[in-house]
Amino acid sequence: IKPEGESYYSGTKFFREGKKFHRIVLNDLIQAGSPDESAETGPGYTFPNEIHPDLRHDRAGILGIVGL
Repeated sequence: IKPEGESYYSGTKFFREGKKFHRIVLNDLIQAGSPDESAETGPGYTFPNEIHPDLRHDRAGILGIVGL
């Protein structure tokens, strides 16, 4: 998975791999990726938000990532 139009992330091992979900909201969202599974820490890097007004989360299989 890589952000649209970006090649920087291609082949990068994301810190989320192998981590547990720390929050699940049925039929809404899942949150994962905290290195220590506390939901309080981050990976040590950030990425820019990609906002496209024409894109929708309107069917199964669509993934969005929040860059806090």
